[in-house]
Amino acid sequence: MKAFTRTLYFFNLLSIDVVFGSMAGMYFFSEILETSCPLLSYFLLGFAVWGIYTLDHLVDAKLAKEKATSPRHQFHQKYFRLISISWLLVMLIGFLLLIFFSEIYFTIIPGIILALSMALWMGCLKWFGEKASWLKEISTAGFYVSGITLVPWILKSPDFDPKIYFLLVLAYLIIAFLNLLILSFIDQKGDERDKFGSILVLFTKTQISSLIWYLGVFCLIFLIIILFWQPSFFRIHTSLLLLMLLFHLIQFASIGKDVAVVRQKLEAVFILPLVLLLI
Repeated sequence: MKAFTRTLYFFNLLSIDVVFGSMAGMYFFSEILETSCPLLSYFLLGFAVWGIYTLDHLVDAKLAKEKATSPRHQFHQKYFRLISISWLLVMLIGFLLLIFFSEIYFTIIPGIILALSMALWMGCLKWFGEKASWLKEISTAGFYVSGITLVPWILKSPDFDPKIYFLLVLAYLIIAFLNLLILSFIDQKGDERDKFGSILVLFTKTQISSLIWYLGVFCLIFLIIILFWQPSFFRIHTSLLLLMLLFHLIQFASIGKDVAVVRQKLEAVFILPLVLLLI
């Protein structure tokens, strides 16, 4: 049991749980858009998500003047060279996939546009430092959802009615934003000490707590309305989002001393849509 727990913790430090969560999200939206994404596109997404998250952690670990506060950044500081080499290898594999497999050529141009937009935006946030760090959470959620919906949206049927899709994208975006708000709430002291910056530069913890509850209740009502309004085929998808939302709110309400476990649970819950494979 200890070995299993240590493995999960290791996966969390390296953001591998986030990778599986992004793949699950892509499958979730491919189901909604009733399309079939090439298997390689899931691997490509996983490589991209891991590369983005890991690069961000490596940069933060390098910029920290002292030993970082969070276990994740400490891990990236300690194994900086090994993780950097691994990052280069993963990016090379992703590049080779794009070159040698024509079935995913269609992702090149949209992927480059999204990647450049994200790099430019995140670069600006890093440049402006704490002054613009309050934009980090909402922009990260926006790029994350854009990334996992990109391939399903490209492959959708031309006659597909997108109303349900956009409603569920909005709900997914709110949940992703809530996830980042809660994580920033948890990491507030460490981020301040390491000068990483977050939305807490602009708002107090009390205000963020209120924002989390207001957004959570709004999203809960929104999803319940969709659940009874939409065609029955999509109710399982809405139910999954409801479970993910409720899990976030329950975890936030019960935050205690062991915040590392809360973080692991909040990042792992995005893997939940993989249950669609069993239905």
